[in-house]
Amino acid sequence: MSTQSHLPTPNAHKGSFITFACGNSHYALNVNCVKYITSIDAITLQNTPLQDGTMNRIFSFSDRPVVLYSFNKIVGSYSQVEQSKALITFLTQCKQEHIDWIDALEQSIKTDTAFNQAADPLLCNFGKWYVNYQSDDEELTTIMKKFERPHNYIHCLAEKLITLSQDKTKLSEALTILEKEKHTTLNQLLNLFGAAQARLEEMVKQVIIVIESQGKVFAIDLDNIEQMEEFHERDWLADNAHDNDQHPCYEGFFQKTQGNLYIHVDPNMLIN
Repeated sequence: MSTQSHLPTPNAHKGSFITFACGNSHYALNVNCVKYITSIDAITLQNTPLQDGTMNRIFSFSDRPVVLYSFNKIVGSYSQVEQSKALITFLTQCKQEHIDWIDALEQSIKTDTAFNQAADPLLCNFGKWYVNYQSDDEELTTIMKKFERPHNYIHCLAEKLITLSQDKTKLSEALTILEKEKHTTLNQLLNLFGAAQARLEEMVKQVIIVIESQGKVFAIDLDNIEQMEEFHERDWLADNAHDNDQHPCYEGFFQKTQGNLYIHVDPNMLIN
């Protein structure tokens, strides 16, 4: 997506704005300062060292180097992308843990040895996390709700099959049931882990916005873009008491009669 390349209109408190979320807040950026929007996969980043030992991220845009800044770091917020990456890693571990859990149960039944894994679905690492997990993403929430039945059922197999296998005449029956559950319930559970990971992968595609302000061109990365919003003077809420040192990129808010409160991002403050 590209837009016209010109400076913001004198009245920056009305017009078309790109809105996006960062942490628990919502932001609005005037489209008049936006030169280009792309994904992080579409650019080639290079790191250049600064005097303080940190690194600048730079990419080429219109045959000129452009510095890419992290909007999350500018406003001191957590990164949804980093959270999603961490959750992908955690779910990958949980997926393998449940494969290992089934293998341990099978070994316990075959060798008549103690089963030392969590039989209670709320006591495994995934179960402890799952009981309190919530997501703002509707698609991910739908996937996560489907975990409860197969996850609980898998864990309930431990007591059932171990008790059954203690009768040596029913050892074969216990192993047959376990083999069937491997190909049904466990397979369903593993597919859900895969679906959740795939959705999270979609959510970590950062958006890059190239901005021009006061003759300078730079870029910010965002976890997402929500939508375009039209704001008017009546939607503007000035914040004359805010501290520029603590809040370096805004001067007020937009809010319609109904809907979110949007922090107005001032690109001139961003570059300073």
